[in-house]
Amino acid sequence: MTYDRLSRVFYNESVRNEMLVSMEIINENSRLKSELTRRDVQLFIDTGNGFSEDQSIVLPYIGQGDFSFWLNDYGRFHRLRFDPINDSVVLRLSGLELTTDAGRTVDLQATGSNSTITVEDIYYFTTNDPQIMFDLVGIDGSNFQSARIRVEFLETGPSAVRAAVDAVTADYRRQLATKDAELRH
Repeated sequence: MTYDRLSRVFYNESVRNEMLVSMEIINENSRLKSELTRRDVQLFIDTGNGFSEDQSIVLPYIGQGDFSFWLNDYGRFHRLRFDPINDSVVLRLSGLELTTDAGRTVDLQATGSNSTITVEDIYYFTTNDPQIMFDLVGIDGSNFQSARIRVEFLETGPSAVRAAVDAVTADYRRQLATKDAELRH
């Protein structure tokens, strides 16, 4: 091997090692940032003036399960927005249940989100400000006492971003296979 080829191989190996070290540092920084991120869940209540911090309820992030929010102080409202965590996340949303003063319950389905992709009831968020919307279309929002949200956190932080990329890739592959099958017939 000539000196020139040897120096290129060494240089390429050196560059590759530096890139690997840089990637490890970036991954470690992402992991640490994820650990330091405020871990709260928040429900925003729109009483006609849009969503604001003043009309929201913050609860500590507990990982899994049910989150109950008391709505007595908000009067009539039109929409709810659930912010499950202040980080990238993959979660399964089982639903939102409103309970009236009389004990009657109303189940709401999500009407929108800023997820990268949603597959059935699993939401993949790559943003650090995930949001799920619920509209009270055709429902009188004046006498609700509480809201209960059932959610299962599957991934958070960098692993949630990787899972979202995998889900998007799988969805594109499925769409391509469907189109390919249509074109063959």
